Amino acid sequence: MSPFEKICWYWAVYNDFALDFCGRVQSSRVLSIRASELFDGAVTPRIFDFLGVRRPPKKAIDKVLDKKLNAQQEGTFPEAEEWTPEMHETLRRIAGRTMEQLGYSLKDITAS
Repeated sequence: MSPFEKICWYWAVYNDFALDFCGRVQSSRVLSIRASELFDGAVTPRIFDFLGVRRPPKKAIDKVLDKKLNAQQEGTFPEAEEWTPEMHETLRRIAGRTMEQLGYSLKDITAS
């Protein structure tokens, strides 16, 4: 597999596991959040409300979210809008079913 195929596969397997797990517990114990929602910080109040804990100050939340712990250290990778048609087809082939289950479409990815 190419590196791109591997990351598509990993994304699908990781999210399939999460979907399977969430399907096995009471729905009241599940909170689904898209990464894009988490990274913009707007959803954090929902997380603390779901957990039933007091929200820390916004400044403390922003300080944590501003740390890029797994940021790419070297090299570059094109944004989805710059992907080739073959890359989009690879993503659809490998992760399309999982994307659908999570409410994503390739249109979502290319529009981001």
